[in-house]
Amino acid sequence: MQRKQFKRKINHISLPYGNFENISYKFQYKIKRDEIIFITLPTPKQEQLAKFLKDKNLFFKIICIGGSINIASGEEKEVPKFFSKFEFLWRLRYDPIRRLNRLIKTFFAYFFAMMFTKNFKNKSAKII
Repeated sequence: MQRKQFKRKINHISLPYGNFENISYKFQYKIKRDEIIFITLPTPKQEQLAKFLKDKNLFFKIICIGGSINIASGEEKEVPKFFSKFEFLWRLRYDPIRRLNRLIKTFFAYFFAMMFTKNFKNKSAKII
């Protein structure tokens, strides 16, 4: 119904499963000046794809909406207010092994960078 109302063509592009290198290798898309791209992949792939598209295109309007459609449609519950600063704990309910694996790898990558990289010296992290 909305497609007729706005008289706009909507393209849905399915991407392959797997790591980002696999996705970017098989995905080439030229963004037109009048297009808006909505990316509904999980983090961090949506940010990686947005950067990939930005680097490959001169003109771009990209909006990363991740899982917000699932939340707005009621398919997935919204994070309760008391978990708002620790959303990652709430998200562990779904696919806990993959998410824990990613959290542990990210923690050690951050810790290693913080300890052995000059750019991380004297930096602090703050949860707002």
